[in-house]
Amino acid sequence: MKCEKCGYEDIRGSKINRFYWGIALRHISDHTGHSPNELHEAFKAKFLHQEDLTILGEKVATTRKLSAKEFKDYVRKVEQFANQELGIYLPAHE
Repeated sequence: MKCEKCGYEDIRGSKINRFYWGIALRHISDHTGHSPNELHEAFKAKFLHQEDLTILGEKVATTRKLSAKEFKDYVRKVEQFANQELGIYLPAHE
């Protein structure tokens, strides 16, 4: 989605982003006791390449540069992990 006034483009899609942060991570957090931020860091390390971004000389993974399709695929991996490994079923989205 691109703003015609300022040119800002939300390449991930705000709907899937809201689902990821507002529903998926919170639901998993409620069941595991880990904060949404802790889970986000763990899932990035598990499912993304570490060479995506360099911060203070360290290669780290980031979701910021993912396309809408890549981010949906990432969220799908998080959902599958929650379901298969943790026995957590997330509400439907999209």
